Amino acid sequence: MPQRRACESALWQLWYSWSCVFLLCLTAAAPVLDSCAMPTFLSGVDGDYYYNRTLSFLDFEGDARLTFLGANGIYSDGVPNPEPACPVNPSNHSGKYRRAFRFTDQLAFITADIPDASVYAESAQMAFFLDVLTTAPVGTLIMLLLGDNARMNGGDKGWHSQYTGRTSKRNAWEQVLLRYSHRMDLTQPPNTIDTLVLMFAPYTFTTDVYYFDNLDAYHMRPKTATTTLTPTLVPTWTRTPTVFPTATNTPTMVP
Repeated sequence: MPQRRACESALWQLWYSWSCVFLLCLTAAAPVLDSCAMPTFLSGVDGDYYYNRTLSFLDFEGDARLTFLGANGIYSDGVPNPEPACPVNPSNHSGKYRRAFRFTDQLAFITADIPDASVYAESAQMAFFLDVLTTAPVGTLIMLLLGDNARMNGGDKGWHSQYTGRTSKRNAWEQVLLRYSHRMDLTQPPNTIDTLVLMFAPYTFTTDVYYFDNLDAYHMRPKTATTTLTPTLVPTWTRTPTVFPTATNTPTMVP
């Protein structure tokens, strides 16, 4: 009996040793994934479309096409970039937003640079991109809404269109494509848009932190297209100083 136990012990130790070697080999052979690899859309290719950057709505580096209107959570503009070594967003500054524990939490801006919202919506000629770094789980929904503040009185009234995307990383910069989702108020004209709202993890009770930057507009061109998009779809880019007034008003425009 003692000899049998000694034999079993020796076999178990041999099995354990080989298991450790096997696991070490797997670890050594496993590729190291760079969470800050260059963004998928940098080359301008996604599915059936090419994307070409046209203008920046907000970059926190001295130019802006958006003016802060209000927020439910805590919004800070021009904070130091938490991960400047990342090639996705190597800029010096970014925006920071801590979401409020609110079902319809939102961050609202005023804009005068969307003369025709239909090019982002039904005609699919333009697209929104946003750089995001967040503590929220992978797959978190990010939503952008365009609307006319004067016509908003609850529900979808005054809201022209909705755009959505989801994160694929956590605690690392990534470029998120905000795709056209659907029209909201079908009576809302596309040429009276003055309000842009960002919603991070909408319709949830969470308080994660979101760093964001480079809210940009891109021309979309189908890979099979032979025509060139008309540059007059967006206004001429004129640099203006960043204006971020201290605002405490809380928009209550989203149902």
